[in-house]
Order: sequence, then C-alpha cells, then structure tokens
Amino acid sequence: ISRSIGDAYLKKAEFNKAPLLAKFRLSEPFDQPILKVESAILVQKLCPHDLFLILASDGLWEQMSNQEAVNINWNETFYKILLNTCYEEKRNQHIDRSSLVIPKGLHDNTWFDMQCPKTNNY
Repeated sequence: ISRSIGDAYLKKAEFNKAPLLAKFRLSEPFDQPILKVESAILVQKLCPHDLFLILASDGLWEQMSNQEAVNINWNETFYKILLNTCYEEKRNQHIDRSSLVIPKGLHDNTWFDMQCPKTNNY
C-alpha cells in the first residue's frame, strides 16, 4: 500500500517541480508514471486487543523505526486532538473515524494514517 500513498513526484509530473526540493526532482521530464500505484495486498485481521494500525509511506519510516512509532504516546499528541476534532465535525455526515487520514509533508512524501479498531477509544 505504501506505493499508493507516497512519492507523488514519481507518479505525476506536476509534482516534479518546486516547491519539491531539487535533490528529489527528476532532471528529465516524463509522460508516464515512473512508480506505479499497483500495490501488493496483505490481509491482517485486527484483534480486540490491538490498539492501532499505522499505515505509512517511507517518509515516516525513514525517520523512525516500527518500535519508535509504537512507543509514541498517541494519547498525548496533537494527533488525538486533531482526529477527535475531525471526527466530531464529520459525525453528522456519518463518516467513520477510521476513514480519517492525516497527510503530512510535501506532496505526500511523508504520510501516515492511524487506524483504530472501533472497539477502542483513544
């Protein structure tokens, strides 16, 4: 799934320009995607004791390990406040909290989505 959520500059030429840092830009123009969005799919059943599932592009994993991501005190970060605020705003529109996504970074170079099973309140 990470191919579908990161590195937009390799998928669409419109993202291969400023404000993207020059070190990431491709020097030659391209007409077709260099990186295709076709993802491998792995099904993992979540259990009631699972607190969350983090889906992220390499932009996040280049900055921290799996364990560092798990060790973040998610209950104390602004992400909880942001998610709850978004959820309250969308509640009347019947949008599930698990469908809310927080993109982060330039042209989705860093992206993550924290999925929480409906049985858990965080």
